[in-house]
Amino acid sequence: MTGIVGKVLALVLIYPNPFILQKIASRMGYDKDGNPTGEQAGYTLTLIETDNFNKVKVKIPMNKLPITQEQLDDLKNQNKRVFVKVIDGEIKPYYSSTTKTIEDSISAKGFEVVD
Repeated sequence: MTGIVGKVLALVLIYPNPFILQKIASRMGYDKDGNPTGEQAGYTLTLIETDNFNKVKVKIPMNKLPITQEQLDDLKNQNKRVFVKVIDGEIKPYYSSTTKTIEDSISAKGFEVVD
């Protein structure tokens, strides 16, 4: 076990570079007992690291998005990549009893498109 499990770290310490935005998906909410509420709670961004091309998923709250999935699809169809910077991202490593490994829970206040 590692000493950082359960601690919250600034995402920029682990991922200092901008990401490539791959997907924006709606994220549904759950009540305190873990039951689905049927209401949208925010979004999950699928991002790609620019140095090793690993996928990173980041949860963000309901915000006005700087780019929609439809706009992203249009740009991808033109073979263009969209680079983004995560705003106030946090990463919290935790032990998953399902996978029996340490995994990351990543959240942020939002994101912005960068050149």
